Amino acid sequence: EPNDDGDMAAMSIADQFRSEVAAYLDGPVRVTLSDGRTISGTFICLDQQRNVLIRDANETRPHHEHAERHVGLVLVPFEHIRSCEAMRAPAR
Repeated sequence: EPNDDGDMAAMSIADQFRSEVAAYLDGPVRVTLSDGRTISGTFICLDQQRNVLIRDANETRPHHEHAERHVGLVLVPFEHIRSCEAMRAPAR
């Protein structure tokens, strides 16, 4: 139970963020990394450190002979994420 209005507002923002992220769960996502690679697959988790967990992931490396490969389950550390985009509208 929050003690004052500030705590209640912070909880509301956190709850709203969780709700917005949850709408994209189990949907297709593409993450661009700081080194130029992209990881695409199914978004399954965003942890407290803002790392992104993707299943059925494929890695695409620009300007590489074997440009795409299946990598399975991937945890992408937040500090390496340049962009993250949902590939469909959120479920409501």
